Amino acid sequence: MDYEPQRQIFLDAKSYSHSGDPIWNDIDYPSEFAPVLLAGVGAVGTALLHALYPLPISGTIFLADNDPKGIEDTNLGRYSLFGWESIGKQKATEASRLLREAAFATVPHDGGFEYFFDNGKQIRMLLSAVDTNESRQALQERYVPLAFSASTLNLRSEILRCGPPEIGACLSCFNPVLRNQRTEDDIRQLLLRKPTLMLKLTEKLKLNPTEVIAWIHDRRCSETGERLIEELRTDDGAIPAFSVAFVSVLAGTLLAAELLKVAAGSEGPLNDNRNRTVFQFQNPSAITNRATFYPRDERCQACSSQNVAAGIWANRYRQFAAQENERSGL
Repeated sequence: MDYEPQRQIFLDAKSYSHSGDPIWNDIDYPSEFAPVLLAGVGAVGTALLHALYPLPISGTIFLADNDPKGIEDTNLGRYSLFGWESIGKQKATEASRLLREAAFATVPHDGGFEYFFDNGKQIRMLLSAVDTNESRQALQERYVPLAFSASTLNLRSEILRCGPPEIGACLSCFNPVLRNQRTEDDIRQLLLRKPTLMLKLTEKLKLNPTEVIAWIHDRRCSETGERLIEELRTDDGAIPAFSVAFVSVLAGTLLAAELLKVAAGSEGPLNDNRNRTVFQFQNPSAITNRATFYPRDERCQACSSQNVAAGIWANRYRQFAAQENERSGL
């Protein structure tokens, strides 16, 4: 009821200031950036790649996406990089194929991001575009020197520059792993009680109805059962969130801007003192749509000073900052 529509608003991706009229503020960037890992090639990840695609800047982006279902027709409304011919293909490999003429190189892996760490890649900068807290916590446990996280929630885009260690929020902070989970037998009973739900899931997941019924009455493992378990495992009573394409595009574009600012040695608005920016479209001109400091979660064990690994992250973080300052002549 209190919403006041905005005719137009311009957001500066360099300073995160916004105004009613455009004030052009170009981002300077070098000809090359150091290798980075992009975890998650979904709505936000493809927006980042799409934003970087036309730029004459070289470097290597390792792409990791662990979604076995690949690209589905329902993804096309939010995944800005993919089209009809991408349906049924794996996200990382398909993104790399579409970006083959870009000035920068991409190295895809259709599986977990651990692949690159386990194969000796020196990942010094991480771009997290994953959409589950389990994945965020697993990424944090790798303690990459510098990590950025881009995420969306309903009509809000958020970019977090993780750290400083033991001070600012990390990927695990305020991202609890949901523990209230259904067992396989719970899921079977649920589907037996609610045949309408079973029919909707069969259609949504493109499953064979006969195989679904067979899995409900048979305890043997199957791909059909795994798909149903993944869909129905968590029961936390939360109100379902929704996704809007332009919100993901903004998050990916701002994440691309942060990559360019780091590559250029620019301090930018996201630094040790202001490590998070939020933009929510429900009230675009809100004063909260800006860069601020986001402290760590005092309950987070991943970045606690009592955690030896957090100390290792702090050393890597300082070394990275020193090397970047030396490179940029600061």
